[in-house]
Amino acid sequence: TKGPVEPLPTLPPGYLGPQPSFKSLELSLMSHFDPYIQSDGGELKVGFSMQQPLRMTSQLIYASGGQSTDMSDYILQQGTSDNKVFFQVKLPKMGLYKFQVYG
Repeated sequence: TKGPVEPLPTLPPGYLGPQPSFKSLELSLMSHFDPYIQSDGGELKVGFSMQQPLRMTSQLIYASGGQSTDMSDYILQQGTSDNKVFFQVKLPKMGLYKFQVYG
């Protein structure tokens, strides 16, 4: 059994999803257009395309049950020669996570 479902947190408008610099950096989402992502298999592949090369990094935080644990070691970042970047994310345990991308 999966156990009880933790409710989604109440967040201020604009907290999730693309921030103002997203447009100025000329980034485009290739997947997961809704900032709330559900994974039944514990893995995600999130993709972005860029108009120009951009150095990017990311962070994965486990945010369930009052915990806030950095799980960034479970992210594999892959760039392509045609200005695309993919983040392969493994979610090692059930719960809520916060995945942040920085450019």
